[in-house]
Amino acid sequence: MAYKRIETVEQLKADCTDKQEDYFIWFGGARSSKTIQYSSKEDIFYIFNSIDNSEQEVKPQDLDLHTSIITAMRKGTFYKDKF
Repeated sequence: MAYKRIETVEQLKADCTDKQEDYFIWFGGARSSKTIQYSSKEDIFYIFNSIDNSEQEVKPQDLDLHTSIITAMRKGTFYKDKF
């Protein structure tokens, strides 16, 4: 199965604008799965975290404050699932 590395917020926006897509953060043996949708109208990410069934609504500029997605992008460990 192939995965697509997501490296920027702009790339993430383009990939999940107005539709839900599956992503994960790879921890080298474990993964944190997420379903993400970006609303272009509201300029907000809707994030469902599978690990604890929590939901978040996060502005793009606040992703680094409320999620580990930006850190994972910088480390090269944030991927689109089932690309």
